[in-house]
Amino acid sequence: MKRISVVFHAHEPIRLRNFRFFETGSYAAYFDEESLETRMRKLNKNLYFPLGNFLLKKFQETQHAFKISVSLSGMMLDFLDKKSSESIRLLKELNHHGGVEFLAESYSHSVYARTNEQEFLTQVMAQSKKIKHHFGQVPQVFFNINGQHPFQVFKNSQSLGIKHMLQPFPIDLLGHHEPFATYKSMDFKGGICFAHDLFDLKYLQGSSKAILNGARKFVSWVASQSDADEFYCIYLDMNRLSDAKVVANVKVFLNELIQAAEDYGVGFVTPTEYFSSCQSEKKAISWKAVKESAQEDILCPMQQELLELFAKIQQKVYQTNNSALLKNWFYIQDQVNFNLFDQATDPLVEKNELVQHYIALRNILEDIQAKCELLGKMGNAAPEYPILSVQAVPSSALKGISNNSTWMLY
Repeated sequence: MKRISVVFHAHEPIRLRNFRFFETGSYAAYFDEESLETRMRKLNKNLYFPLGNFLLKKFQETQHAFKISVSLSGMMLDFLDKKSSESIRLLKELNHHGGVEFLAESYSHSVYARTNEQEFLTQVMAQSKKIKHHFGQVPQVFFNINGQHPFQVFKNSQSLGIKHMLQPFPIDLLGHHEPFATYKSMDFKGGICFAHDLFDLKYLQGSSKAILNGARKFVSWVASQSDADEFYCIYLDMNRLSDAKVVANVKVFLNELIQAAEDYGVGFVTPTEYFSSCQSEKKAISWKAVKESAQEDILCPMQQELLELFAKIQQKVYQTNNSALLKNWFYIQDQVNFNLFDQATDPLVEKNELVQHYIALRNILEDIQAKCELLGKMGNAAPEYPILSVQAVPSSALKGISNNSTWMLY
């Protein structure tokens, strides 16, 4: 039976504010929390509530024949916990119906984790632990939305509890790349499938009639393929669904996708279900060979210097064993805080803005280092999460602080 897998991915970065040197050791926040609050309110209203209720209805209407996978970064889960408990409730209700698989990914879309294996392991373990806490599932499939090299994923698969991987970025597997092919590793246990962004496939563009035709055309194409046991994975990046009209288009597409699948005898499956039952011969690939041929990220001097600073204080952060500090450490590594440097040659980007952003990141890293030293001196007397917040905390302020302090966020 031909089968389709639908993946919903959600990640919400939080942008840095202009953290100044004189704020080090003060109560000043690292992040622009006001803009996050505004965006989360919009997402709750236009996206999470309507789409969550729509999916719940489809689960019930299809008697659980419709299945999905959900990939949530640790940051996204943190912000849903704090800003959208109703979305968490909807996810738990969907999970209760048994048609949802939660996938592993990194805690943030970390640039540093792509260059440091220990950071990668720590972030994936932290995200998987949070998934287990909320939904009772231990992720077995890694959604490589952050562009980690497959060699690094499978090399550490046993430590992470990962068995397989979905690859959303088309990579050249030494000339073996096919759009919906399934590969098996010659070096490690596990398989990899490509996942295709619905926006890139252009199925969500145009009128409602065009979207309906696009959904039916896709299912018809799947049904016509020669391999009787193939797997066709599409994903939706929720970051691109903040507009109410786009969300309406997604609902039109999914509704027709489900109906067309029934008409053509095509099923829905989660990745683990597919990998566990697949009888087709998978194409073999050596991840070691791919690793040798891969190109590393091209970093500008400012990005490179910042990553060297991350490496300098990484062990100090881990040694504090402080959950809140570790989360802030994850947050500042996010791709959104490095993207501006990629625009250094753009004439529309103010050089002053680049320099200010670079200085703010350096100041935050200095503040985190000071915080690590403070916690190290306090030893067993150091406060546990959630007392230490996103802000820097001077030692004089730590006495008598309650869990209701206004500056404690996550």
